[in-house]
Amino acid sequence: MTTCPQFSVNFTTESLLWGKATNPHNPDFSTGGSSGGSAATVASRCLPIAIGSDLGGSIRLPAAFCGVYSFKPSNLRVSKRGVMGVNLEGDLSSDRDAGTSLGPIGRNVDDLLLIC
Repeated sequence: MTTCPQFSVNFTTESLLWGKATNPHNPDFSTGGSSGGSAATVASRCLPIAIGSDLGGSIRLPAAFCGVYSFKPSNLRVSKRGVMGVNLEGDLSSDRDAGTSLGPIGRNVDDLLLIC
């Protein structure tokens, strides 16, 4: 099962609605941060690649937890067109200037190159 935490800033991938996302290699372990659901679906071969958002490790940590690859590109290297986020005041706003970067998650480095 996969999910995304409320407000997407968390060290675990758990939501009040769907519960905790489980690591595809061992369900007793976490999938990592807020993009853990994406990393878990790539690791379990449900998706070939995924895009996650990263502010402080939110795609890099889940990738490491799930045994897949990722990196945090510089801001705006991967387009944020249509991406919305929540600013520090809790208002829905454009994620363009929030300091987050969108980055790839894949099973190997070649998968990451397809996106970048």
